[in-house]
Amino acid sequence: MSPSLPPSPSFDSSQVPSNRPPNDRSSHLSSTPNSAGFDASDARVRLANDALPPVEPPSAGFVVQLFFIPLVIVSLIVGVWLMFSWIAHAGSNPRALVAEIRKNNDASWQKAFELANLLRNSDADAIKDDEELAGDLCTFLDAELAAGLQDEAKVKLREFLCGVLGQFRVGQVVPTLVEAVRTQKSSVDLRVRTAAVEALTVHLSNVGAERVAQRNAVRAVLLDASRSRSDNPDERPKYDQLRSSAAFAMGVLGDEESLGRLSELLDDGYANVRFNAALGLARHGDPRAIDGLIDMLDPDNPAVTRDETNEGEKTRKRIRVLKNAIRATARFWEVRHDLPPGLLSSIEKLSSADVAKDVQMDATDLLLTVRRAESGGDR
Repeated sequence: MSPSLPPSPSFDSSQVPSNRPPNDRSSHLSSTPNSAGFDASDARVRLANDALPPVEPPSAGFVVQLFFIPLVIVSLIVGVWLMFSWIAHAGSNPRALVAEIRKNNDASWQKAFELANLLRNSDADAIKDDEELAGDLCTFLDAELAAGLQDEAKVKLREFLCGVLGQFRVGQVVPTLVEAVRTQKSSVDLRVRTAAVEALTVHLSNVGAERVAQRNAVRAVLLDASRSRSDNPDERPKYDQLRSSAAFAMGVLGDEESLGRLSELLDDGYANVRFNAALGLARHGDPRAIDGLIDMLDPDNPAVTRDETNEGEKTRKRIRVLKNAIRATARFWEVRHDLPPGLLSSIEKLSSADVAKDVQMDATDLLLTVRRAESGGDR
């Protein structure tokens, strides 16, 4: 007998389930295909396939999590966005805001505030010439001034209504604003009086001082406001602010009587009044502004920040005063085409002083303009 061949190693069916009979030789592993065409790579594929979980259709809960819940979330986001868009659109309608103001409730002052801000936007420019709308608001504010209620909501309402009327370019707002400057039933009304003065200033700027309605009445009420004072230390800051605002307004009005009053206010005890008086005179090239401008251009002037307690506000105010003084000096130069030595020296010092960079640049630009003109260049 010829010796028999040793049995080939077989694939253990106890380790991996198989549909093949246990003695099926096609399950033998080898590095090369056997006679049945099976090799080791086939076994690995079958092993991997057998290890995968069975494929089942998605459950209803899975579908809800995958599609419905995200849809609800997106719908909520879109709904909120549409709601705020609608509110924003409603708030940008001046007539709708006026209707809300005339409801005369605790929210009316907020609507007046919104309307004042809206009218500062160039998109609402056409509204500033609407005589009917301005007339309605004047009638409403006249009634509020006559009532003179002193609760905070009513005072704010009168304040912001003054701001609204100041934005209009129609003449009928002037008598109402003049009356608001005159009206004072208690020291609380100083806030409304100051707001009315500032509103007249905006109106003067919008229409031009030479075209303003009731010019004499405007001048008279501003002159009166510039003389307002109090010995009460608690009320004094409010009167100071009223005089300061009146000084600025008279500089915009710019008639001889107003400028004469500004020259007197250069000696006022409150620094902001003096500064606004100097700015107003400089606007018209009046030489009486020179000493006041030199004081404002001094970066170490202690009077600038004397009334401020917060260090950050001290810095901001000093920068504001310096920049306003440079602009006023530039305006003085435009009117007179000449800078007195004291003013020129102040600008030169400021151009190299240890101050904010934008202040230094403003001073340098003005200095270059003056020197170019003096050397024969364009003024």
